[in-house]
Formats: sequence, C-alpha cells, structure tokens
Amino acid sequence: MMTRNCVQHASGIVVLCALAVSGFVLGAVGDVVALERSDWTNYTNINTIRGLTSRGDTVWMATTGGLAYLPSGDFEEPVRITNLEGLGDNILEFVAFGPNGIVWTGGSSGRLSRRWSDIGWSVYPFEDDDTPIPLNCAAADTNGFLWVGSNSGLHKFDINRNGGEIKETYTRIGNWTSSTVNDVMILDDRIWIVGPAGIAVADVNDQFLLDPSRWTTWTSPEGVLSIAYSSETMWVGTSNGVWEFDGDIATGEGSWSLAAFASLAANDLFGSGDTLWIASARGLGRRASDTFESPPIMGTPNRMLTSVVQSRDGTVWCGTIDAGVLRVDDSSWELIAFDGPIDNDVIDVAVDHDGRIWCVHPVRGLDFFDNSEWTHLQYTDELSGPSGPAMAVDVAPDGDIWFAMWGGGGMQIDPDNPLTGYTRYDTSNSSLMFVVDPGGPNNYIVARDVNVDDSGRVWFANAFADSGVRIAYHDDGCWGRFTEDDDVEGEILVIRGQADHLLLGFENLGVGEYTYGQPLCGNGQPGNNGGELELRRTFDGLPSDQVQSILIDRADTLWVGTNAGLVRWIPDLRRFFSVPLPSEAGLSINALAADAFNTIWIGTSRGLVARGSNGEIDFYTPFNSPLVGRDVREIAIDDREGIAWIATGSGVSRIVTGAAPVERTEETLALPNPFEIATGEDREVRFNAPFGSHVYIYTVSGELVADMDASQGWDGRTRDGRFVASGIYLFVIRGPDGDYGRGKLAVIQTR
Repeated sequence: MMTRNCVQHASGIVVLCALAVSGFVLGAVGDVVALERSDWTNYTNINTIRGLTSRGDTVWMATTGGLAYLPSGDFEEPVRITNLEGLGDNILEFVAFGPNGIVWTGGSSGRLSRRWSDIGWSVYPFEDDDTPIPLNCAAADTNGFLWVGSNSGLHKFDINRNGGEIKETYTRIGNWTSSTVNDVMILDDRIWIVGPAGIAVADVNDQFLLDPSRWTTWTSPEGVLSIAYSSETMWVGTSNGVWEFDGDIATGEGSWSLAAFASLAANDLFGSGDTLWIASARGLGRRASDTFESPPIMGTPNRMLTSVVQSRDGTVWCGTIDAGVLRVDDSSWELIAFDGPIDNDVIDVAVDHDGRIWCVHPVRGLDFFDNSEWTHLQYTDELSGPSGPAMAVDVAPDGDIWFAMWGGGGMQIDPDNPLTGYTRYDTSNSSLMFVVDPGGPNNYIVARDVNVDDSGRVWFANAFADSGVRIAYHDDGCWGRFTEDDDVEGEILVIRGQADHLLLGFENLGVGEYTYGQPLCGNGQPGNNGGELELRRTFDGLPSDQVQSILIDRADTLWVGTNAGLVRWIPDLRRFFSVPLPSEAGLSINALAADAFNTIWIGTSRGLVARGSNGEIDFYTPFNSPLVGRDVREIAIDDREGIAWIATGSGVSRIVTGAAPVERTEETLALPNPFEIATGEDREVRFNAPFGSHVYIYTVSGELVADMDASQGWDGRTRDGRFVASGIYLFVIRGPDGDYGRGKLAVIQTR
C-alpha cells in the first residue's frame, strides 16, 4: 500500500512529498517475473560511519553501507541492515530514536526510513520537483513529530497522521542566508538547529514557525556542524572549534563565543551530564570539570572522527572514515573494523575458478571474497602509482587473475597464493608503454581495461601511451603491442578478445573490429604483425561514438552500450538497431553480460535491467528492489552456480538467477516443479538445459501443448495463448547436439 502526501512551502514554489511504503515491494517493468528478495545478497563496507546513537547499551551506526548496530556486550559482530531488508537508503547520515523506541534513519537519497520493530520498514521520499533532498539529521519531540533537517530546510514530520507525512517545511529561518540544517536538538520545549548559516532556536510548540521572525538566529562564518547540551550549557561544534552559549537557554537570549580548539573542525558533539565529548578532525576530545582536553585524549588515534555517542554503560563510541568504530572506556580504547569489501566504490568484478569474487575499487585497489570473508590485497595500493590504482580485472582460462591499473600498468596474480604471488608489468618487462612525462621516471602506465580471451591471450587497452601504443598483449609468454602504425587509432575504453580479432570500444570513434595478423609473437619475442581496423559509428546506427560496454551473447549477437543508449548489430542489414529500455533506466550503458539462459543483464547509471531472450524486461533500482546501488558499473556471471554479481558505486549485489545449465541434456530439470499459475502473477518455468536447447511440452496423452527455445522458459500457456489446466505434463528437451532429455512437470492452476 502506498500513500503520497504533499505540503507546499509558504513561498508557493517548492512542493515536498512523502511516500509511505508498507512492507517491501519489488517493482518491475514489463512481463518478466521479478526476482524474489531471497534471491539477493548485498555486500557493503560499513567502516565509514556518519552518525551514531545509542539505546541502552546498544550502539547504532549510520554508515555509507547501510545501518548497523552492535548488540549489548557484542563488540565485533554487528547486525547489518540494507535496502535488502527494506531500508530506504544505504548511504546514511544519521540514525535517531523516536517514541516507543522506533528507529529513524536517512541520508543522501532523501529517503527517510522508519523501522517497525521486527515487521519491516516504511520509507518516505523527500523530494523537490522529483529531485531527492539529502537528509542530514532528525530528532523527535514528545508531541508525535519528528523534526528532520535537510539541505532544503527543516521538516516537521507527523509520525502518526496517514502513516507518516510532512506537516510543514521551514526554508526561511530568521535571517539565515542558507536553509541547510546540519543538526537538530530538542531540549524541553525549545528546538535548536544549526547549519552553514549559523544557529537558530524556537518554541517547538509554536504554530507559526513558517514566519521567519518566530526564530531567534545567530549568523556564523564558521559553518556550524553539530549541537549538544552539557553542564547546563549549550555547545556547538564548528569548522573552527567548539563554541559556547552565554545566555538564557529557556528564552534563547544570549550570545556565542569560541570556547576551545580554534582552527579545529569539531564534527560532532555529545553531552553526558557534565562531560562534553568532541569528535574532531584530530581525534577524540573532552570537556570535564570545566576543562577542555585537547584531542586525541587517552592515547586514542589521531584521526578524523565523524561522530560520537556515549552508551548507558559509559562506553564512548566514535565513528571514523573507513576504519570502523572507536570504542573508549575509562581504561582502554579499541578500534573495531568490520568485515566487508575495502570500500563501496566498485568499478569492476570477476569470478575465478574457485568461485571467489574479485572486486576492483578505483581508489583502494583490489580485494576478493571467498564466500566467508573479504581479503584486501594491500600491495595493489603500493604498486599503483600516484593516481587511482584500479581500472579492471579479468580471469584467465588457467585461473590467473589479471589486473589493469591507472598509473601502475598491469598485474598478474597467482590464484593459489594471492597475498604474495604477484607480478607487476611495466615498460621494463612487458610491451606496456608509459605516458610521456619528461620530468618523471617514464614509467607511469595507464591501463584502462584488461581482457583475457578463450585462448588465454591477455589484452590491455594502453591509454595515452608514448609512441602511439594503443594495445599491449601477452601471448604464451611473450609480449607485443599494436600502435598507430598498425592501424589502431584513438583512445580505447573497452577491449574484448575473440578467436582471431578484437572488439574495441572507443572514447569517440565508436566500436571497432580489429583483425590482427598471425602469429602474434615470433620465437617468443615481441613482434608486431599489423592488422586492419573496421570502425562502426553513428552512421552505422550507433547512438553515440562513445562506447562504454561490449558483449557477444550466447547466440553470437553483438551488443554495444554507449553513453546514449543500447544497440545490437544485425549482420544481414549491416547496421546497429536500438534496443528500447525503460525510460527510468537512463541512457548511459556501463555494463553488459549474458547468463546461460541468454538473459542480457544491462548495467546503467540508474539501475539494472534484465532483458529476457524473448525481449521481456525487468528494471531494478535500490528503491524498488534489493539492488545495493544505483550506478551499476560491471556485471559478472557465474554459470556454474547461476549467479550474477553486480558491481555498483555503493557495494556489490549477488543475485541467484537460476541460470546454471547442466552439462548433459538428459539431466535437465524444470524449475519450479510443481509450477503454480496464479492470478495476478506472471511466472515462468525455466529449464536448466544447455544453451541452444529446445523444449516441447506434452500432455500425458501425448498432445503437444507448447514448444519454445529452452532459454525462454514456459509461462503455462498453450500455443494458442490459453493457460493449461492443473495436472501432470511431460517435457522433452532436444539439446544443441541432437541428444534428448525428458521429465515430468506438475502444474497447479489457480488463476
């Protein structure tokens, strides 16, 4: 059930709406049955903590990888919550408690999430003309309202009316020049807010707060980040230290002055009795017994802290950037990091022969997941050069892992000894060529992409290289290169090796088919044998000459993703033709993959599209499904397990597709079995037959009911479009090699 409630600002310009979602719904575009929530698993890094709160001895953490909490007495195994469980956003800024212990959280996508104990979540989007409004903070009063601070002002959210809705939004606050609210606190019957423009206070029960004059405000050039109450005094943390209020808190009459830590950013404050805790840019500080103790105190780390809270048992918890949570008590401190990918920004992903998933992070390097824990390869950071280390990863037929680096060249990793078994390739031991750098060591190598073809040849897109080098390759122990003299021009974004040619995606020349000479290397020595490049561009039907992804699917069809849409090549017409996608998916096609059923998985800047072999489409986003992030960068298919791995800018999603084909046609199964044809649900029976198989459905008396390509599945209809009756049916699979498989299928007709 969904309800949309809108409130217009007093200015009459901006309309904000809240959408309450009861339960969790997977929305789909088209007729393909959406994946069940149980088919998804999300992997995120929760070590960057933006907000903290506590209830009893339990500490709650708003992170850039979802919400997490550490149960009382458990300091190592947090409970993680992402959009897989119904959370509205995985990139969070705050977590707060309302009446009756209800948890509220929100973040950059403008989605306020409300936890209903163990029965799920409700999500309320905050929007300005359909543009999400980032949420920064929240605090509940005793009258049934949650006060939410955002980049667009302060929102008075009615917790109970219509399941939750915005009552009013305040964008004009006293003489503030900016409406952004960074922190909010309710003390007795006063509401205090802070932001880049300063500090403001008002009566929380005032019915006329849309009038700017009802607010008492103080402007500040410092940029106010947080507010807290301690020692009967109001304190604020700014980008220039901690400031103290000198005046009457009950009336808001008084002034502010710098109290401590000039020129030090006080990112968060927490007051506990007469103690004020300060999470600063240089660690943890404290004010106790009227004295400020400069950070870092008690030998705690000298590092950026984002947030601070004290739990009921006296433990102080501090959030960090990428290092987890800092736990401090009277006698010791501990920095606790949590398992997960090294960070949530994932640009490429690959599956090796052992089922491990390898992830490329454009800032942090390479890590892998072995189905139990994540391991970071720290040497990739050291070998990467001064710029972002990671660009692409691929797995060779012999199991070796090949890695392309921006600035660091290439790397080969031994899968049996990944922690120390590696070789780096640069100009001294390969055909990779450096970028011209007269003032440097001439060994800054930009490898934009790497691909290993079925024969084991390794291909690198060597960008910006000296001497016109465009492609470097490794073939059976020797290295070679193709340059402008070999008819390869332009900067290559994507490289894919085929049996006797390359498919190249160019930055501004479209897609190229490069037929190279044979043999590639003579007598084990690097050699160039020339080749011929055929370009296909916008006049051949490409929507843009910027090619971002290339796929040859299971039926040998060429698909090309550009920054302006998706196309496929029709050989008979010698032309690309547009492939329509949901308008919500956008036009930037970042990734393409095909599973064993030849479902085409399409990653865009706005989500994930699954296009069935019959053209039916599903579209997934973090807001209508458990997809972990909106910006899909790459997709890897594990045929052996029927799994798709989705790399996004917010983590990794694992999807059980069921597309794991058997090797022998006679082993084919129908899934699910029994198969229910239900009202209001579009379902299909899938057959895990080898690709290229054909399926025939018969009644037990031998009457042919339907036949189709096995990769398409069966929707329970006869050849003339009628649903079949309940009963037992027989299926016959004809494999691509002419062999056969047979089985029985139970159908339950409740439609």
